[in-house]
This record gives sequence, C-alpha cells and structure tokens, in this order.
Amino acid sequence: MNMSRAVQVTYFLLRVVAGFLFIQTGGVILFGWFGGMPGGAKVPLISQTGIGGILEFFGGILIMLGLFTRPVAFILSGMMAVAYWQFHFPSGHWPVQNQGMPAVLFCFIFLYMAARGAGSQMNDAAVPPDSIPESSDAVLAARLRGFGPLGILAMLVITAGQIAGPLSALLVLIWAKLSRTPWRDIGYLSPRSWPRTLAIGIAFGIAFKFLMKALVMPLLGAAPMNQAYHYLAGNTIVAALFAPELIIKAGFGEETFFRGYWFERLGKLFGQSLGAKVATVLLTSVLFGSLHYFEQGLAGAEQALITGLTFGTIFAITGRIWILMIAHAAFDLAALAMIYWDLETRVAHLVFK
Repeated sequence: MNMSRAVQVTYFLLRVVAGFLFIQTGGVILFGWFGGMPGGAKVPLISQTGIGGILEFFGGILIMLGLFTRPVAFILSGMMAVAYWQFHFPSGHWPVQNQGMPAVLFCFIFLYMAARGAGSQMNDAAVPPDSIPESSDAVLAARLRGFGPLGILAMLVITAGQIAGPLSALLVLIWAKLSRTPWRDIGYLSPRSWPRTLAIGIAFGIAFKFLMKALVMPLLGAAPMNQAYHYLAGNTIVAALFAPELIIKAGFGEETFFRGYWFERLGKLFGQSLGAKVATVLLTSVLFGSLHYFEQGLAGAEQALITGLTFGTIFAITGRIWILMIAHAAFDLAALAMIYWDLETRVAHLVFK
C-alpha cells in the first residue's frame, strides 16, 4: 500500500468510526440504547439534550456515509465545543480534570473533516472511473464495490443481516451479483475434488473441536459445560432441529460473512500484503469473537476468537471457503453431539483431570 492510499484508508476509517460512535451516543439519548440515560430519564426532543441527540444520531449517519460532510462536520464540531465549555469546563480548567477529553477530540476531528470533506470514495481500484461504461448497471456495480455512501450503506445492511442468522450471507451473494464482484474474491472457488474437500473438512472440524474442548479451553479456565446450550442434552427433537440450523447458520452463513465478505472488503481497503492480511485476520477474528460474547459469555468469545484466527488464517492462505464451511459445520455438530450425549465434562477432562 503506497502512502497516498494509506492516507485515504486511514481518513476513511476515521470518518466511519467517528460517525459510528456518534450514532451510538445519539441512540442512547433518542432510543434508550445501551441502558439509556442515567436513571432511565426520558429526554424531550425539544430540549438542548434532545436536539443534541438528533444531531449526534443523524449527523453520525451522514458523516459515516460521507454525505454533506463539510456542513455536518462543522455543526458537530461546534456542538462539541459548546458541550465542552458548558458542561466540562466548569468542573476544571483542563480536559484531564473535567473529563472533557472526548469532547475536545471530537471537536477537532470534526473541524478537520469540515475542512477536508468526505475524502476519496475509494472506488474499486480495478475499475478506473474513466473506464466505467455509462450504463446504469455498471455505475451501480462500481458504487457497490466502492466505499462511498452506497458502498458503506451496503456494508451496514449486510452486517445488520447478522440479526437474522444466515440473512447476511444471502445479502453478500446478492451484493456480489449486483456489484459484479468475482465469486473467487469471496472464496467461492470450486474444489479440485469434492469428496476430498468433504473428508478433510469434516475430519478437521471434528478434530479441531476436540482439541479446543480437551486442551485449549481448559487452559483458558473455561467451565467444562456450555451452559448456554445445555438444554439440548438428551433433547432429541430440539437437537435434531438445531443441527440443520448449525449447518446453515454457522457453516454457510458465518463463513460467507466473516471470511468471504469481510476479507474481500478489508482486502480492498488494506491491500494484499502480508501485513494487510494479518490485520484482516485479526480484525475479523475479534469481530467474530465479540459477537459470540453476548450469548455464550467470555468462554464462548474466546473459543470463537481462536476459531476465527484459525479459519481466517486458512482462508488468507488458500482463498477457498468451501472447506471452511464444511469444517465449521462439523465443528459445531461435534459440539452438539458432546452436549446431546452429555460428554462435555468427560472430553474436557481427557487431558486435565
């Protein structure tokens, strides 16, 4: 990645993250996200705090999408200046004393954005703007591949699909079709041998699960039983219904989204150097692990992080996703079998009694 590209990428990330953080703070005020305001207080929209929440939420969306960046950033910069002098400065002259550091930082970050604007939209480098045919389909495809408003909106919609299991993976396939992204770019390459791929994927997935359960997780201090899914023990009907969900949601859904889609997106941002691939593996693994925390706690997040690092490394090297889909499904089905036959504690104590 050359210096000019690095500047574009880092500014793009600064703009998206700053906007995303402001969406969250606005959501706390307007919609009660993350526990809402202190004491559960309801904020009137026609009040200084309510107007601030509106500016933060909708201004954050516009900043994140790169729309009307200069005027919106100028307004948000002024709002942060007012917040600092009105709410923080009376508690002390220095930001370190009055807890005003975030307000000061955001004030100057948005002031910089007001001067610079949205920055480069970083359309797909493989399709120079002057070579794009004037057809509406080609223009749409280029914008979906890029990191302008439409490209970012596509990323947000696809990511939101995680709420509904494999929906995000289906959206990835639709995005790939509409954006004319080659299937190989998201790992959809036909295996050289389907029987061999199936055999290796199943064997690796099962062996990897046993390794995690018997050796790695005990070393991390995890409890022998996964309490989040222990209700499946001996429950034949529910376990039988749960098995296809694991294959579709974990094997197809999570691998397409976390490995296929995000490796393609981050690869466009960071490039294909060794350092860029390492960063992509780390970022996607942290995201993968963090999403498991809410349902399975710390142990589930740790296991997902290690799994993400392993699968991500394999994908970064091979660029092929089918074997990972099979391995991921086999991994989760092996976990289901341990829970159903109540073998978790025995497997967890195979090495460490």
